[in-house]
Amino acid sequence: MSPRSKILIVDDEAEVGEILGVLLEEQFDCEIFTDAAHALEALRRTDFPLIITDLEMPQINGVRFIKQVRELNQKTSILISTGHDSAHPKVQEALKAGANGILTKPFMDPDDLIRSVRSLIH
Repeated sequence: MSPRSKILIVDDEAEVGEILGVLLEEQFDCEIFTDAAHALEALRRTDFPLIITDLEMPQINGVRFIKQVRELNQKTSILISTGHDSAHPKVQEALKAGANGILTKPFMDPDDLIRSVRSLIH
């Protein structure tokens, strides 16, 4: 049996990270952080094929976090988790910074979420 893929989840609202973790835990190993700085430390220690990050966070916002992730790792896929639609300027900025797609809050059907995640894990 092959090892399960690891997903790094970053959201300053602990409940949102926990919801994503519960939805994904049957098929993936998830590490959840409420602070982008601690998530960056984890990324320096561990290879994550996918990161799901909130866009609106204190201290290090989602766009800045994505830019820092891209300095560390160009291969990791990044999904932004947001209540904004894809045309919103902050979403567009995050996509230009290196995000690969968006997950719109509230989260979609769990099966659709898993399909979206699987499509980005290399």
